[in-house]
Amino acid sequence: MLTIEQKQVAVLVKKLKDGREPLTADERTRLEAYKRQQRGADVAERMRRSTALRMDIASKPDWKQISDRRAACANGLSAFIREYLGHRFTLPNSPDQIECLDRIQAVALGKAGERQAVASPRGDGKTERTLAATVWAILYGHHRYVVVIGANLDKAKKIVTEIEQELADNDLLLLDWPYLCEPIRRAYAKPNRAKFLTMDGEPIRLECRTCKLVLPTWSGDPAKTGGSIIEAAGILGVRGLRHTTASGEVLRPTLALIDDPQTFEVAASPEQVAKIEAVIQGDILKMAGPRRRVSAFLNVTVIKNNDVADRFLDHKRHPEWRGIRKKMIYQWPKRKDLWEQYAEHRRNGILEGDKGATATAFYLAHRAEMDEGATVGWEHRYSPDQGEHSALQHAYNILIDDSEAAFMAECQNEPLQHTAHVYEIKPEIVASRVNKMPAGEAPALARVITAFVDVNRYGLTWAACAWLSNMTGYVIGYGIHPEGRPVFDPKNPGTETEAQALFRCLSELGAILTRRGAFMRAGEPAPLNCLMIDCGYLSETVLQFHRTAPLPTMIIPSRGRAARTFNTRQNAKTVRRGDAWRVDEWTGGNVLIHNSDFHRMMMHQAWLLPHGAPGGLTIFGDSPAQHMAFARQITAERLAEYVKGDVCDHFVWRPVPGERNDFLDALVGARVGALYLLNVSGQQQLSQGAPAQPAQPSATPRPATQRPRAPAYVAGWEPQRGGFWHP
Repeated sequence: MLTIEQKQVAVLVKKLKDGREPLTADERTRLEAYKRQQRGADVAERMRRSTALRMDIASKPDWKQISDRRAACANGLSAFIREYLGHRFTLPNSPDQIECLDRIQAVALGKAGERQAVASPRGDGKTERTLAATVWAILYGHHRYVVVIGANLDKAKKIVTEIEQELADNDLLLLDWPYLCEPIRRAYAKPNRAKFLTMDGEPIRLECRTCKLVLPTWSGDPAKTGGSIIEAAGILGVRGLRHTTASGEVLRPTLALIDDPQTFEVAASPEQVAKIEAVIQGDILKMAGPRRRVSAFLNVTVIKNNDVADRFLDHKRHPEWRGIRKKMIYQWPKRKDLWEQYAEHRRNGILEGDKGATATAFYLAHRAEMDEGATVGWEHRYSPDQGEHSALQHAYNILIDDSEAAFMAECQNEPLQHTAHVYEIKPEIVASRVNKMPAGEAPALARVITAFVDVNRYGLTWAACAWLSNMTGYVIGYGIHPEGRPVFDPKNPGTETEAQALFRCLSELGAILTRRGAFMRAGEPAPLNCLMIDCGYLSETVLQFHRTAPLPTMIIPSRGRAARTFNTRQNAKTVRRGDAWRVDEWTGGNVLIHNSDFHRMMMHQAWLLPHGAPGGLTIFGDSPAQHMAFARQITAERLAEYVKGDVCDHFVWRPVPGERNDFLDALVGARVGALYLLNVSGQQQLSQGAPAQPAQPSATPRPATQRPRAPAYVAGWEPQRGGFWHP
C-alpha cells in the first residue's frame, strides 16, 4: 500500500507527463526532494548489501569432510601438538612432559569430575600445554565450555588472547577447521567486526573478546562444535561463569585448566593459601552446576612449603588430585667436587666479563666425570647460544646464578625456605633521609605544599610536605597541637563541649599553618595549597569547619578507608575520582576518600627509594636522631602480606607493639592531598615549572559570612576548583 507522500508524488508525476498544466515552483521542489530521498535510500541499500557481501563467508562442499590428519588426533593430545602446534613445541618432549600431556588428556576425556595436579619446573612449558589442551578439547568437541584460570584475570587473558591468535594464524588449523578459523581470522584484532560476520547469509554469532572467545556457529559443522566457549578467569573471580546460546540453552564450564594459581605474595600468606584452596575445591569444581562436577587439571610450581601447590600435591591432604612433582634434576652427579670448581670458575669468569666461558671450557674438559651418575628431567633443556652444552650444565648455571633456595623452589619443587616480608622498613631508614634543609623550607621547584591533620581527642597530629611535580616529597614540618594537653579532657571538660573544643583547636592550628611566613620557598613566603583534615572523628564538626573557616587555603575533609571497603559506598555520589582516591558528596560537604592501605604502602616505598631519587621522600634537618620519634610512628605498621586481586587488593598490616601511628596517617594524607592537587591544579591551573600560587589573604581575614557559597545541593563543591572551595 502506498503512503500519502507516495500518492502525492504520483499525482505530480502524472501531471508532469500530461504536460497540460506546468508544475508550480513548490510542486517542483517537492518532486526533486523526493527524488533525492529515493537516490539516498538506494545508495544506503547498495552499501548495506555490499557490506553484507563483504561480511559473508561462503562455505565450500569439502568443509563438511573430516581429513585423515584431523581424525587421527581426535583422542591424542600429543599427536595433535605434533601435527598442528609444532612451531610452539620446537624441542622434543621429555618423558615428564609426555606424562603431563597424558594426564591432561585423561582429565579431558575422562568422566566428569576427573582431576589431576602436576608440579613442573619453572619454564617447562606449563602455559603452552594449557593453551594446546584448550584448543584440542574445544576443536574436537570434548568440552563445549573450557575456562582457563590464572593467578589473576590478566594472566588468564594472555592465554585466551594467544589461543585466538593461534586459531586465526595457524594455516593447518584453517585447512582442517575452515568454518571455525576463517571467521576468527577475519575478526582477529577487530572484535567489533565479529558480530556482523555471516556464513552463507546466516549469522554465526562469533564473539572475540580479550577474556572470552565464542566459536562461530555453522549449520554444516560436522562436529557440532559451533558456539563452544573459551573463557579466562582469575582464581578469585570464577563464580557466575555461564553462557546462553541463541537457542536459549545455558552452558556452564565443564573443563577447568588452572595455570599457576598463586603468586609469590599469595604463597607467603597462609590466609590467602587457605582461601585459594577453598576456591578450587568449592567454586571451581562446582561451576558446572548442581548435577555435574567440573573436570580440572592443575598446573603448578611449588614456591613455599604448605603453599597452594604443595597442598594439592600432598596425597594425604588431597588424594583425589593424584599430584606428582617433576624436577629438573632427579639424580645428582657423583663428582660434586668438580662442580664446586666449576662454580668457582663461573663466578670469577662472570666478574671478569667472560660470560662463563672459562667454566664452560672446564666442563668440556671433564664432562664425562662431571656427568657421571646424573639424571635430568629434560635432556634438551639448555641454551647453546649461552655457551651451554647439556641440561645438567644448564641446571647448575641456574643453581650458581640464582642461589640454591631459588633453584630448589623453582626447578625442583622442593623449596628450602621462604621469607614472608613484602619489604623491610625501619625507623633508622626513615630518619636517615635528612635533606639538610631548614624546617619549613620548601625547595625552589616545589609545585604544591600540603598538610594533613589527623584528629584525635588527645591532639591534632599534623604533617606538612612540599611536592615536586613527579611526587618527590620533602617533609618540611610536623607536630601535635595543642602541645602538652589534649584537645578535650572528658574528666575536666570546662565550659566547652567536645565539638567546640575541636573547632577551636582546628581554628588555632589552621591559623598557624596558613600564616604568612609559616613556610618559605626560595627565600619568599610560600602559601599552604591545601589543608586536609581527618573527618573520621566528629565528622560533623570537621565539615562545619570546612564550610565556615575563613582560612586562606583550600580545606579538604578527608577519610581513609581500608582496601577491602574502599569501593563500598552507601548512597554517596562520587563527583571526582583519581589514583586510589575519590571525592564523595556527603550531606555536609564533599569528602576526599582515599585507599589508606594502598597509599600507606606507596608512602613506605617512597622512603625506601635511594636518597634523592624521583618519587622519594626526605625530611628537613641534618640530624637523624632529631626525627627518630617521628620515624617510629611512620614505621609503626609493617606490611606483612600483599596480594593483588581482581576485585580488590589484599593487605595485612602488623602493628609494632607500643607505637602510635598518627604521623603515619598524617603523612599518608598529605601525600594524597598532593595527588589531588597535581591531578587537578597540576593539569588545569598550574603553569609548567611554576609553583602553585593561590590568592594571598588580605591583612584582615574576611568574616565567614563573606565567603562565596557553592550551590546548596552540592555543599562546598566548585567544579572549576576540583571539588572544594578555594580562596
